[in-house]
Amino acid sequence: MSFKKSFLITIVFNLVILGLDKGAGLIMYYILQEHPEDKGVLDILGQLPFVLMVIANLGLASSLVYYTRRKEVSVKTAGETTSFVALIWGTFVAVMGLLAMAIWSWAQPDRLVPGWYLLVPLFLATPLLLIISYRNSVLLVMDRIRIYNIVHLIPSILYLPILLCFYFLLDEGAAVSVVWARVLPIGILAVALVWYLRREIPPKPAFDPEYFRKAISFGWKANINSVLSYLNHRLDIILLIGLFYVPTQEQVRLYMESHPLQGAPSVPVTPFSASVALVLREVAFYSLAVTLAELIWHFPEALRDLLFARVAGSHPDEASEITPLVCRNSLLLTSLGATGIWLVHDPFFRMLSGPNWEGIWQAKVAGSLAILLPGAVCYTIAKVLQADLAGRGHIGTCIFLVGTVFVTMLIGDALFVPEGGARAAAAVSTVSYGLASLLTLLLYKRESGLPLHVILIARPSDFRHYKELIGDLFRRVGRR
Repeated sequence: MSFKKSFLITIVFNLVILGLDKGAGLIMYYILQEHPEDKGVLDILGQLPFVLMVIANLGLASSLVYYTRRKEVSVKTAGETTSFVALIWGTFVAVMGLLAMAIWSWAQPDRLVPGWYLLVPLFLATPLLLIISYRNSVLLVMDRIRIYNIVHLIPSILYLPILLCFYFLLDEGAAVSVVWARVLPIGILAVALVWYLRREIPPKPAFDPEYFRKAISFGWKANINSVLSYLNHRLDIILLIGLFYVPTQEQVRLYMESHPLQGAPSVPVTPFSASVALVLREVAFYSLAVTLAELIWHFPEALRDLLFARVAGSHPDEASEITPLVCRNSLLLTSLGATGIWLVHDPFFRMLSGPNWEGIWQAKVAGSLAILLPGAVCYTIAKVLQADLAGRGHIGTCIFLVGTVFVTMLIGDALFVPEGGARAAAAVSTVSYGLASLLTLLLYKRESGLPLHVILIARPSDFRHYKELIGDLFRRVGRR
């Protein structure tokens, strides 16, 4: 399948996923608009299984694509070995995570730890997510782009119906509803993928020590890169969770005056519970701003895996033609998208929730978003060019680049988040993203030998690709 056709399919699916995911998020915002602290809890819980999956991945998904594309290993061997690792290693990581939470709750009894009925299913989803990740990499290698994108689409389709069923029909709380809306689609999808690829990869796992050693030798670098990349998008939220952000005494006093009772049954608010609520509110405000800013990344994210797979199997000269085209047009589209998000977000949320938006959310969310959007636009450059560098085998370079973001963000958050909260986290992110994008651009320029304007500035000739893509899309729709 051609890169252009793969891209067309992927971007259409990502637009559908975008609508479904953000629609579900807006429904949860609408339900919890008067209780941002509860929204903050759900934002944290929803990330847990994916954080564990990224940490436990070992980089085997990247290794699978890299070595099978280069014909150095068969799909069957890679698939069987990664299935074995997913079940054994994924379960081990899940159990160790639960044990760590038990020790933490015992050592820090004053911390508010989510109930085990929430944590257990979230943690045990880890091996299933690894199976999905590895099997989906097989689909990418085999150029089954439609199925590859359907795999990304299914959780988004199932999430909202399951959420609404648990919340309204079964009368469960928001936390239980969100957890099972995350976990059930993961289980369904893992089973479906194992069945779908049963001819290429037998369902019974097997272990090839030689391939595993080879995959780990490449994959550990890719895994560090993936972990740091994921944390670079979520580190601010994690560090706002009671680690760095410290509400002032005045903020605590005002919260206690405006919320004298909490919970069911209602009990008096204490200074500690008021501080926790304020931290969770800050998480909710910043999380919403991040969600809005990251809308512009759906275009480069849709292309990243495709570009990595294409570059890994291409001659460097061919890659040097495709990557600049993708980069400069991603930068153009994300710039336009950022402008549109800024112009639309305030009137949209005013229409959706009126006084609650103005009185509770607007100041923090809008202030953080204004700071985040320039950094998000800049980081588009890094996302595209690092996919190219990884496909050329320069994983060490990519680790250095995402590590720069991680360290800069960690130091900046430690210095500025305690007093500045969400807005300070946004500023630190933008500075970190800008620095990483500049370094990535310079390193890619040295590797490719291309001038900056070829990489960054869209050309009139590029627009024929838009015309062709739109024409292909309408032709496909018309045939249906």
